[in-house]
Amino acid sequence: MEVGILSSLYEARVESGRIIQLKVGEKIAELLGYPAQTIESDISILLDIVHPNDRNRVSNAFAQLIQGQSFFLQYRIFREDGQMLWVHHSAAPVLDTQGQVAQVVGLIFGASAKPALEFMPQALNELSSSESLLRQFVENMPAAVAMFDNDMRYLVASKRWLTDYSLGDIDIIGRSHYEIFPETPEGWKEVHQRVLAGEIIRSDEDCFTRLDGKPEWIRWELRPWRGESGHIGGLIMYNEIITERKLAEQALRRSEQLLRIIQNSMPAEIAVLDKDGVIIAVNEAWEKFDRENGDPRLEHNGIGINYLDACRNATGEYSDGAAEALDGLLKILNGELSEFQLEYECPTLSRICWFSMRAAPLLGEPGGLVMSHFDMTDRMLVQEALLASEEKYRTLVENMDAIVFRMDPQLMPITIAGNIEKMTGKTIAEILAQPEKWFGSVYAADLKRVLAFLNEMNANHKSNAIEYRVHLPHNEIRWMRAHVKPHFSAEGDLLYYDGVIVDTTEIVEAVERMQQHTTRLATLAEISQYVASSFDIDAITRATVELTSKAADCLCFISYIDPATHSFDAPPVIAGDKELANRLYQALEHTKLSIDAIFGKRGIRPMLNMNPARISAVAKQISREIGSGSNVWMPLYSEGAFCGVISGLRKSKGDKFDGEDLWLFSEIASLLSTTLTNSALYRRQARIAETLQRSLVPMSLDVGILDIATCYFPAVGEAEVGGDFFDIIDFGDGRIGVVVGDVSGKGIEAAIHTAEAKYMLRGYALQNSDPGFVITALNRALCAFTGEFTFVTLAYFLINIPAHQVIYVNAGHEPPLILCRDKRAIEEIFPIGPVLGIREEFNYVSNFTELYSDDLLFCYTDGVTDVPLDGERFGYDRLVARVRESQPNDAQHLLDLVLGDVREFGQGRQPDDQVIVVVGPKA
Repeated sequence: MEVGILSSLYEARVESGRIIQLKVGEKIAELLGYPAQTIESDISILLDIVHPNDRNRVSNAFAQLIQGQSFFLQYRIFREDGQMLWVHHSAAPVLDTQGQVAQVVGLIFGASAKPALEFMPQALNELSSSESLLRQFVENMPAAVAMFDNDMRYLVASKRWLTDYSLGDIDIIGRSHYEIFPETPEGWKEVHQRVLAGEIIRSDEDCFTRLDGKPEWIRWELRPWRGESGHIGGLIMYNEIITERKLAEQALRRSEQLLRIIQNSMPAEIAVLDKDGVIIAVNEAWEKFDRENGDPRLEHNGIGINYLDACRNATGEYSDGAAEALDGLLKILNGELSEFQLEYECPTLSRICWFSMRAAPLLGEPGGLVMSHFDMTDRMLVQEALLASEEKYRTLVENMDAIVFRMDPQLMPITIAGNIEKMTGKTIAEILAQPEKWFGSVYAADLKRVLAFLNEMNANHKSNAIEYRVHLPHNEIRWMRAHVKPHFSAEGDLLYYDGVIVDTTEIVEAVERMQQHTTRLATLAEISQYVASSFDIDAITRATVELTSKAADCLCFISYIDPATHSFDAPPVIAGDKELANRLYQALEHTKLSIDAIFGKRGIRPMLNMNPARISAVAKQISREIGSGSNVWMPLYSEGAFCGVISGLRKSKGDKFDGEDLWLFSEIASLLSTTLTNSALYRRQARIAETLQRSLVPMSLDVGILDIATCYFPAVGEAEVGGDFFDIIDFGDGRIGVVVGDVSGKGIEAAIHTAEAKYMLRGYALQNSDPGFVITALNRALCAFTGEFTFVTLAYFLINIPAHQVIYVNAGHEPPLILCRDKRAIEEIFPIGPVLGIREEFNYVSNFTELYSDDLLFCYTDGVTDVPLDGERFGYDRLVARVRESQPNDAQHLLDLVLGDVREFGQGRQPDDQVIVVVGPKA
């Protein structure tokens, strides 16, 4: 296949499973920092510039590519100038007529701080002039992308598209999008036509209601694609489902209080900005600074104010610092910098202060940054005093955790003072004797940046500050901040540098800890969502190990104990490092993991373990086989009894868990133990309630003079058993009592009240044959003996078979129906009084109707009419129409017809109990 190289595209010829020729687009060469000719002449450079921690992953992806498998990766590279940056890289194979890989094509873009899916529109623009390449990349995009012709028929769809919309078993190619998604709104269809006319349209947030009625939030973009002749051949649709993000935003709001506590514990003034630069949170130190200064010019620093606009609007002597801060913060928000530091002067009511600003991006959606301002005025004053009279204050400087220095233009020290040995690992004598050691402790990866910093100061003649790392003895790495001022002669020649260096390791680590803790709080919130919304232990377990492994950057697994053997027989649920997980599975296949093997002789307890060999021989053996590092174990409990463990394993022996990790696992174990206990209690209570409720259903319905058909179906799924019931009372003289009712509430309490209502009604019915008297007496009893939140809907019919007469009372119940088959008519028995258990003084009066041998009385509870589908109910009108249209031979036939319609309408859903009773005189 011959393809013109696009600016961000590369292509390579493959022979015998090896890349033998490479052609690179100009933007790729510019991005990687090497001339295109250099890259094309030495293909190995594409792998050599990859960050060492990402190199295996990239190498494996290329190996699979040559075997015929596409890939999409994000990874880090080092440009020729030493700068590290993130890139997006997508590649696909091109097969020859024999099905062998003859060529590979790929796209590389700079990732900066944008999410990976922002790569998609740019990539599609690059490929829009080549339909065949466009199809290849659409199919292998990591996002939900589909390509259509002008009639909105599918040409190709990405694997993510098929997965997100559960279309994996459906052949959609050639079929209309509107056939696959009939619920597509008319407004979207109009948008499709606009795009087919040449527009590019997108939405960052839109709601799509699926056929099952569930809302789904998506971010989408539509753009036309053109054929080789330039005409529009169709459109490309990109969808990203963001429903989980919307839910996560709610969880994040619940964690704001905890985040506030963390912020307030910091000594620096800290503010959190959203992606637009609006201040969304500040700590108490920030608020205290505003209160104490009381300068109206500082009102813009309050929550809800755009900090970037404040920097833009700054004027006067100190506006340069505001402009520099604005530039750095914008680069953070745009993903061009991973960190930003600035030292600047700021006027207050009483004096001019110096502050050290540090900013870092917030990870994940919705973006933004966190910045800290450290008041370094006192330090700057000390520095100026030291520079004015170095000898006078040398003793003071030497006792500070700082270094004051002067060095010549060749960067050799002229004089130094302060806590030199502690901060560099070398004595003053060693440095002065061997001046080259002055820069010897600077961390190798930061040395270029430090030298560039000094060159920049030489060019602009301004003092500045830089933060960098030093490598001390015993492999200790510390963060330092140097404030340097260059001095020049009258002719503009550099004479020397003066500066102060302070150790900022604690501040840097504090910000990193805050970001890590915030991420873990979000993980706990997401797990809490699972725990609060379901009793599905398997689903909760799977979600928990996935989320925990990401938050703690470890292999996480949960295993439950077999109470009969006191060992962990079932395979554990594992997530995290696949290689380590496979080794763990293999080790457990040959080992029976017992409680003693995990916790040792000291018994079950939370455990942060650095050396598994000290616990038990089994733990030592498993640790040796899998080669893991430290591990953390947290017991799980159900109803106070030990039932399993959640554990984390580090892959590297030098990578250890700490107290923060122990806290995370402890919180997650507590959440899991709570849901395990609640699930067990729920299942036990549900079994008791269902057993009690079923005991109230009549076992024998053989009444010789009456044709009877009944059904009772408890709600399915996780719903609790309700209070639906019925009763048939044979008075033995040709009179039959039929009762259908629904007691408010769920579970055991509803079942108890059901029994009370049923048997009290029987008692009153045996005393008096008037249904009005019976229901009035029952109502007063329920008002007197049940709680204020208990009420009952009930219909009671007393059928006199020889007299063809029915006396009845409907107390707030669903209207029963009488099917008069001779007249082909329906009589509706509407309520003639309120529900029972509410108004004690109400007197119910009986009504009368007739029932002949061809007639059927149809009674039911609201679980029949309330069956849902796509926001609709089966409803009373459908029920009446079905009974009217039916031509049943007997009661059972009518019940089956109606129940079949209900089941078909609801597609098997049943959110509530269902009771149906059909009776009629036998001919």
